Amino acid sequence: MQKKKTIGGGALFNGVMFISDDKINMAARTEEGLHEKNIAQTRLSKSSKIWSKPILRGLANLYEMMKVHSGSIEWSIALEEGEAKKLTWLEKIIIGLEFIVVFALFGVLPYYLTERIDLVKDNPLAYNLVRKMIFVVVIVAFYWLFSKTKTGLQMFQYHGAEHKVINTYEKGLELTVENVKQQSYIHRRCGTSFIVMLTIKSIIIYAIADYYLALWLGEFPPMITRIVYHTVLLPAVVGISYEFLKLIGKFDTLLPIRMLLSPGLLMQKFITVKEPDNQQIEVALKAIEPLLAEQQA
Repeated sequence: MQKKKTIGGGALFNGVMFISDDKINMAARTEEGLHEKNIAQTRLSKSSKIWSKPILRGLANLYEMMKVHSGSIEWSIALEEGEAKKLTWLEKIIIGLEFIVVFALFGVLPYYLTERIDLVKDNPLAYNLVRKMIFVVVIVAFYWLFSKTKTGLQMFQYHGAEHKVINTYEKGLELTVENVKQQSYIHRRCGTSFIVMLTIKSIIIYAIADYYLALWLGEFPPMITRIVYHTVLLPAVVGISYEFLKLIGKFDTLLPIRMLLSPGLLMQKFITVKEPDNQQIEVALKAIEPLLAEQQA
């Protein structure tokens, strides 16, 4: 029996992207019909032994997924606009300002609000626990508001189509609209679960770092210092979280592991993934077909 590929993917504004090994395929629907694009990439983990090592492979995987996903979304947006166009200097400035706002909202605001709570300022574990709780509230509120927009709802429906198609494939069922419709739109390897795992691991790692830095300095560091070195430590947190998620994925039927993964699954169920319609499922099936055709050849 031929071993199944490990397939990942992501939702676009009007379609779905799938990736397996060095192949990427995406499909999107516009008023003109169904569009498809296939590209190849050289994975960092395969081009360099360094990036295939534990911890580092997590960073490589995150970088590649972000690069592929952002490129796929840019392609889908260009389809909606009717043509691909280069950004003007003014548009680049606006995008830069948007990035600053996002960083302030998700990166700085949780620190600022936590600093206002005197009870936790000098307790590394309590400080990082409260900060991450605020972060979770902010990000959940952001995604919830986005899901209420037309664009957000459509994107989250395509997210559901992506999950349903992968679940159908992994169960060995024929990839038809009817079979796909019967599957769950929740998937344990979703990036949402990775974000939750990243949040949990960062509480522990940052608490330890804060404790030893306070011992070295003789006092707990100010907010700006914490933001800077927490940012420096982020690659290590990402790499460790990836390895941990990869490990527990082998035991996801055990109750303790299921409980650990449950926040990410709940986030999917109620916010970041929605039930797709038949046309959206058809787009997802179109996106995965070339990746499977190569396996069957």
